[in-house]
Amino acid sequence: MINTEKNVGSVKALIEIEGVASAGLFGEEKMRLINETLQLVEILAKKRGIEFTLGQSAYLEKLMYTEGRNEIEQSLMEPLGIQHLKITKKLADFESMTIMKRKLLDP
Repeated sequence: MINTEKNVGSVKALIEIEGVASAGLFGEEKMRLINETLQLVEILAKKRGIEFTLGQSAYLEKLMYTEGRNEIEQSLMEPLGIQHLKITKKLADFESMTIMKRKLLDP
């Protein structure tokens, strides 16, 4: 028998399978945790006299790439003395699906 299959290219895809209700609840809880975490880091930064430069709207852009995450660690988490808590990694984990979607849609 002759094989007639031919690979003509590849496609990037992301498939999500979940209930609409659970997705909504998860999204709300995720945003609450992210906002709460950023607020607590901001409070600590103010108490220690360190400028908090990571706004809630801009943090996702920095989390998308390793360089941005390293910048957050070096400019904010290390001076605060909380790098051992790995907050940047946890925030990136929370946003992993959003980050993957953005990277797949980038030209």
